[in-house]
Amino acid sequence: MMYQGVNVEGLEAYAALMWLKSKITVSQNGPILVFGQTTLFFYLAHFIVLSVLAIFIGSGGLQQAYLTAAITLLVLYPICWIYCKVKWRYPESFLRFV
Repeated sequence: MMYQGVNVEGLEAYAALMWLKSKITVSQNGPILVFGQTTLFFYLAHFIVLSVLAIFIGSGGLQQAYLTAAITLLVLYPICWIYCKVKWRYPESFLRFV
């Protein structure tokens, strides 16, 4: 709905997003931050985890796909967390590129 050149729905959506932004906090060791700081490492490691899981779980329907994705995230979170800590401990190493 336009009111004197102003998109009211857009303003309402913006206000809702600003309210939501104040409610969401990012924890220092939370998955969003850890996966965000180790994106390339996660990308490379998830191929290995998915290959191993394909051997044990096999291919199937949508439920198996969700199960495989959940297991992959649960396995890679602590690994990525450790990698993130090592990466920050040695900032001049080659790890900063991975």
